[in-house]
Amino acid sequence: MPDIDHLRQLVAFADKGTLSGTARELHMSQPAVSRTMQRLETEFKVDLFDRSNNGIALNDNGHLAVTLARHVIEQYDSMLASVRQFDARHRSCHRRMRSGAYARHTADD
Repeated sequence: MPDIDHLRQLVAFADKGTLSGTARELHMSQPAVSRTMQRLETEFKVDLFDRSNNGIALNDNGHLAVTLARHVIEQYDSMLASVRQFDARHRSCHRRMRSGAYARHTADD
């Protein structure tokens, strides 16, 4: 399974259109981004890019991978936010219970 950061790099490449632009956007080196794109192709076991002397460009497989990566990233980010919100509510509830506010409130009802 591709790493979520690798998927973010793929989406950034789709948005920027070049490895160097992607690297600048993500504060990475261009060779690091290039290696990630190669790893993604290895993981997917398909070519995601057309290569030329001018660089690389997404092919049809790559465009599909980007579309799906955007959904995966959205779901991943939503999952993180939901768990963090749950934890914040859970901690808040425990703080009230420990302070006695919950016990006093329920006894008054």
